[in-house]
Amino acid sequence: MAEPTEAEAKPAVDSEDKSGDKTSEAKPSGGGAAKLDIEEMLDDYGLDSADDLKEFISNLSDMKGRIGDEDLDTLLENSKTLKKYQASWQQQEDAKLKDGETPEETITRLEKDNKALHADGKKSADRQKASKAAEQALGDFSDTVNSVIKSSKSLPKEYRQFTSEFLGVGNPINEVDITDKAAVRRLTKAGVAKMAAFEQAVIKRYRDGKTKIPTVTKTETTPGTTEPKDANPKNLKEAKRIMMESVGAFVK
Repeated sequence: MAEPTEAEAKPAVDSEDKSGDKTSEAKPSGGGAAKLDIEEMLDDYGLDSADDLKEFISNLSDMKGRIGDEDLDTLLENSKTLKKYQASWQQQEDAKLKDGETPEETITRLEKDNKALHADGKKSADRQKASKAAEQALGDFSDTVNSVIKSSKSLPKEYRQFTSEFLGVGNPINEVDITDKAAVRRLTKAGVAKMAAFEQAVIKRYRDGKTKIPTVTKTETTPGTTEPKDANPKNLKEAKRIMMESVGAFVK
C-alpha cells in the first residue's frame, strides 16, 4: 500500500480558521481604537482638533499644579466662607462711617441710597415687562405659524413638524449656547438626522404615489441661459438696462 503524501497527511484547515476569528477582525486595531477614543473625547468636550485636546489637558494639568493636593470642594467652601467674612467686614466699616456722620450727611446718604434703590427697582420692573412682552410675541408667532401650516392644504401632514421647526417654532437653535461647542455639535448632529428623516419622508410619499415628479416643458429659450445683448455696458445706464432685462426674463 502506498504511503500518503505530505499534502494528504496534513489535516484540512477550515476556511473560517484560515480567516481567523470574525469577531477579532471586526474589532478595530489598537491604532484605530485609539483614534475612535480621541474622536469621542473631542465630541464630548466640544473640541475641534487634537491641538485643542492638548491645550485642554494642559489647562487641567496647570490647575492641578496650582491647587496641589488640596480638595477642590474644600477650596470652594473656603472661598464662600471668605466672601461671608468680607461682607461682614464691609458692614462693620459702613457702621463706623455712619457713627461719624452729621445729620446732614446722613440725610444725603439716605436720599442717595433711596434713589439708587428706586432706579434698581425700575430697571427690574422694565426687564420683567420686556420679558413678558417677548414671551407674548413669541407665543403669537408660534400660534400664527402653526395655524397657517395646519390650514395649508398643499402641505402634507408628514411635513408639518419639519416645516414648523424650520420656521423657528420649537427649534432647539433658539435655546443653544453658541459658546458651548459640545452643545453646538449635538445640535448640528440632531439637525442632520432630522434632515435625513425629512428626505426619507419625501421619498416615501413618492413611492406611495402621493406625489409626482413635476413635468418640465421645453421652451424655445430658457431664462438666464442666453447672454444679454451688449454684455459689456459702456456706462451705468446701459448696465442698469441689461440688469433689468435679465431680471425681466425670470418674472415674465
